Amino acid sequence: MSTPAQFTFRAVDATDDKLVRFMVAKQQLVLLAAANRRTYLSPIFIFIWLALSYLFVDYLGWWPDTRYGFIAYLRPLPALASTFMPLIYIVDWANRPSVEKLGRDAVQGEDMADFVEYYSRNPASGFWQLKINDHFVGFVGVDANNAKITKTAVLRHLFVQDPYPPTGIYHDLLAHALKHCLTVTPGLVEQVTATDCSLNPHVEIHDLSENVPGYYKSHRETKIVIQEAVKNASPGPLDVIIDSIDTLCSDIGSVSATYKALYDIFSLIKARREPSRLILHIVGPSPLLPLLCQPAFSPSLTHVIAHPPALLVHLATEYLTLPPPLSPEPKFWAIFRPISERVSEAERVVLGPNGEGYSNDELVLEMIVRGHGDRRRGVERTLHGWLRSRGLLPLAEVALLAPLLSKSRTQDSDPANNLMEKVSFNLNLTAEQQTLRAQVPLPYEHQGSDQPRSSPAIYYDPDSGDDIDDDDPDEDLDI
Repeated sequence: MSTPAQFTFRAVDATDDKLVRFMVAKQQLVLLAAANRRTYLSPIFIFIWLALSYLFVDYLGWWPDTRYGFIAYLRPLPALASTFMPLIYIVDWANRPSVEKLGRDAVQGEDMADFVEYYSRNPASGFWQLKINDHFVGFVGVDANNAKITKTAVLRHLFVQDPYPPTGIYHDLLAHALKHCLTVTPGLVEQVTATDCSLNPHVEIHDLSENVPGYYKSHRETKIVIQEAVKNASPGPLDVIIDSIDTLCSDIGSVSATYKALYDIFSLIKARREPSRLILHIVGPSPLLPLLCQPAFSPSLTHVIAHPPALLVHLATEYLTLPPPLSPEPKFWAIFRPISERVSEAERVVLGPNGEGYSNDELVLEMIVRGHGDRRRGVERTLHGWLRSRGLLPLAEVALLAPLLSKSRTQDSDPANNLMEKVSFNLNLTAEQQTLRAQVPLPYEHQGSDQPRSSPAIYYDPDSGDDIDDDDPDEDLDI
């Protein structure tokens, strides 16, 4: 029976000196393969290769002879291979010096002179290696030495050696480094940047901000640019992030055409063998949003909506409805969803005279998760807090909501409160409603008279039809 693999994250130390320096240099050599691959796919390289192959075949007379049938068409293939092999060596020879210089500069960088001391200067910094059963897999290094001034850390090193890149180890390394950097000292680091290299095979940035129809001479259709990028992506898990769908829709000029373009792009992503995702950023309200959330576009969906914490404060004070589990989920979502979807009303609540305003550091994230196919048909809705310096966190740790939620948990210790939470209607009154109720005049109270009240009595005036005889009250009876 095979033993399960043991994954170990460990900070590098002085005993790892040779391994770290060798892998840092090897990290830059990964860029050589990316540069060569980009050259092989360039139209100029393909034209030169085919032109040389044509001259070679023509010089040796290797054109197909139809007398020998279909197999004769394979005759020019040796010429294609013979010209291709020298060309790839020439490309590698031309690209290697610049990449080797990057490797030397990385090994001789200021952080590598004494990497143990350098990455221990700030608690948010770190240099870790990942091992599987004592076998080296990769490393990641984050430099936060200038974070006290800039509030920014730099991702200096990220490397995973073969054959592990397709397994998603990059995500694990990044998650470990970012979690440490952003949480070890809350508020010290607010963002993490990466040293950019246009040949980096793991992150490709396509800046189409100048690709505006009618204003850019070399304009290309945005859909075609994105599709080519997906087709040319390296094997392995792929995340395609489109920063602004609203801008894309404005450039295309039609909601239906934009939906069709996104559907075609997503079809290419789904056709990949490895698990891949399409991540879209959209500003609501948008006519595209209902279309993209339909199961016809994608059976699986993770929809993240950002709300200001002041909206939950408004629901708690005006409707006496707190987030689950402090309130029943059907009751809370029945009130929260209509208000949050009406943007004008939500803005009035947040930015009005009694509103708390927007916060640049804190948000409430509504997460809607729809499962895959028949395995999970339901839709799950949850609320999470988000802090710029920490990322996801419980709602109780959001500064604006903490006093409200902690007070509500104290009140929940009363059994009467717990029973009232189980009913489907609201039995509580706000402070304003209690004041108005106290001012309502009750119908059985005598107002406007200061005289003392007399004992109750009945006053009756007999009329001519009454037969009243005090001496013989029964005389009218016929016995």
